[in-house]
Amino acid sequence: MILNTSSAARRKNLIPAAAALLALAAFSPASAQQRLRIIGGNPAQPGDPIAGSTVLIVGELPPAKPGGDPQQYICTGSLLAADTVVTAAHCVAEDLKAPVAAANMRLVFGLAVTSMTTTLPPLRTPSGYQYEPGWQGAVNGAESGEDTHDIAVIHFDGGLPPGYAPAEVLPANVPLPAGTQVTLAGYGVDNGVTDDGAGVLRIVTGVPILQPLGQTEEALDQSSGIGSCSGDSGGPAFLNVDGKNLLWGVTSRGDQTCAQFGIYTRITAYADFINSAQASLRAQDKSAAVANARHQPSLARQQAAAAAALGVAENTEGLTN
Repeated sequence: MILNTSSAARRKNLIPAAAALLALAAFSPASAQQRLRIIGGNPAQPGDPIAGSTVLIVGELPPAKPGGDPQQYICTGSLLAADTVVTAAHCVAEDLKAPVAAANMRLVFGLAVTSMTTTLPPLRTPSGYQYEPGWQGAVNGAESGEDTHDIAVIHFDGGLPPGYAPAEVLPANVPLPAGTQVTLAGYGVDNGVTDDGAGVLRIVTGVPILQPLGQTEEALDQSSGIGSCSGDSGGPAFLNVDGKNLLWGVTSRGDQTCAQFGIYTRITAYADFINSAQASLRAQDKSAAVANARHQPSLARQQAAAAAALGVAENTEGLTN
C-alpha cells in the first residue's frame, strides 16, 4: 500500500446542533466497496478495562455563518489520571485562531449516548487544556506530512465515576514494527453507507501497523475494513503485552474514506509534554479555584448545556456531580 498523507483528513466528527450524534460532515463519500463496515468493531461491554479508561468528548464551536446555530462535534479521549485526559490537539484547537473554550466542552462517561438516550451519563466540564507546542493547526495543512504533534491534555475536576480508571501506558518509546496488531476504541461512526452510529463506544482488535511515520507517529492499515473513522479523533490505540492492553497511541487522522489508513500519535514520544502539561494545568486550576468559583456555571446549567450539545432529553435524576 502506498501511503499518501496528502489525502488525509481529520477524525473529528461535526454534527448539526439539533442532531443527535448522527451526521458525518468531515469525510467525502466512499465507493460502494469502501463503505462496508469501515470501523468493523463491537460495542464496548460494561466492565471492560478499555471502556473504563475511554471517554466521549463533546465540544461546541461558533456558528459557521452569522446568525446560525452553534456547531457541535465529538471526539474521544483516554484517561491518564483521575483528573486528566489525553486526546488529539485538533479536538481542542483545530484552528489555532479559534480554539474551543474549555467551558464549551464536556467529558461524558458512558458506553453510549445517541438519539435514543433519555438520561445523560456522568459528565465533567474541563477546567483547561494544553496542546503540544509543535501543533500547527489542521487548518494550516497539518493533516499532511508527518510528526504533526497532534496531541493535547485536558484537565478536569470532580473525580472519576465508578467503574473508571486511568489507562496503563506502554512504557517504551519505540516505533511499533509493521505487522504488529493493535486494538482501537472510539465513539465514531461505524457505517459509511448511512454515515451513522456515532456516540457508541466500540472496540476493534487486530488492526495491523502499516509503518512508522516520522519519529512520533504510526500508520495503521485499514484496507481490510477495520479501523478508526470520524468521531474517533483523540481515541486510544492499545498494544496487548502479556494479556494486558497498554495505551500507546492517540487517533490523529486518516484517508478521507476511512478505508485505507489511520495515523496515530505515539503517546510515549510526548512524555515530557504530558508531564509538564499535567503539572501546569493542576497548578493553574489550584491557584484560580477560589477566584473563579463565583463565575463557574451551576451544575444545573452544565447539565442543560451538555444535554443540548448531545441532543438528548435532559433527565437530572441520572446525573452526578
